[in-house]
Amino acid sequence: MTPFADLGIPSLLGTDVRVRAPILTLRESYRNDLRAVKQVTDVRYVRFHAILHDEVRVYNESEPGDPIYNFAYVDQIYDGLLKNGVRPEAS
Repeated sequence: MTPFADLGIPSLLGTDVRVRAPILTLRESYRNDLRAVKQVTDVRYVRFHAILHDEVRVYNESEPGDPIYNFAYVDQIYDGLLKNGVRPEAS
């Protein structure tokens, strides 16, 4: 239920917002904006693509070429969204 529902105004955002790149959700400025949007809308999900994009640094290789996987940023992205009361929706 949005604060505007009392006025008979439906939420124009629906229940999800889209993010161009999931790495942006690590910025405190993004999280502040998300909290502000959440206060005045019924947003419940953040939808994004490219959770395994190079900038999230999931995959790297050692000097001999062995794969190295690191999900630290993925964890921080998901944990940050959940902490702010929204669920991630990755595709």
